Amino acid sequence: MVKVTLKDGSVKEVESGKLIIELARDLSQLLAKKCVVARVDGALVDLKSPITKDCSLELITNDLPEAFEVLNHSCAHLLAQAVKRLYPGTQCGVGPAIEEGFYYDLAIPQAINAEDLPKIEAEMKKIVKENLPIVHKTMSHKEAKEVFKDDKYKCLLIDAVSEDEALGIYTQGEYKDVCRGPHVMSTGLIKHFKLYQSPVLIGVEILKMKCLLVFMVLAGLVLKILKSIYKFLKKEKPATIVSLVKSLEFLCLMI
Repeated sequence: MVKVTLKDGSVKEVESGKLIIELARDLSQLLAKKCVVARVDGALVDLKSPITKDCSLELITNDLPEAFEVLNHSCAHLLAQAVKRLYPGTQCGVGPAIEEGFYYDLAIPQAINAEDLPKIEAEMKKIVKENLPIVHKTMSHKEAKEVFKDDKYKCLLIDAVSEDEALGIYTQGEYKDVCRGPHVMSTGLIKHFKLYQSPVLIGVEILKMKCLLVFMVLAGLVLKILKSIYKFLKKEKPATIVSLVKSLEFLCLMI
């Protein structure tokens, strides 16, 4: 048995190897449904991580900023998977979450434009409906190089990591990525996003609206994010999103 100290100071004894999500369900089914990720001894980890030693544990629910970051990161993988399905031969660089959302460096073998966005969004929604489990494992550099042998950018990323360090690999369906994580448990949990045009790059931002893909709006952060989006849009008002300003105006005045 191992001792788990929860955020409120209470201590739970659980069997070694019990998954964090299992403990969350033991505490409350409703709580478990709201959980996105967990913090163990100060580090963010997947909910499917096993508890193997005495530790402190905080369950991160979907109304917290850390959850927003993880959802953004998982949405980056969702985007990359959709693009790779639609445009075979696409190679992936890095796709980290950032303060405003996320970006992903994608080398697509053909030019895409605004007319392609509905198709990409539809494929993302299809993957969400598939509710693919997101699975983490570790690999050696040699194993990872074999898996990503057709993606030179992933191979460069692998080479940048010390060979003494095991590589984290996340898999959802046919899609694999080199990643430290953490991530949500399945693609079915990534539900709210919208794609917009940008002449600059592909990525996702909530507040700055500078990227091609705009991820909006996550449950639990709606009020805060709507106010921020509205404030930005009132100032910038690019032609492609004037209608969004109008649709948000009444709602934000009521908040």
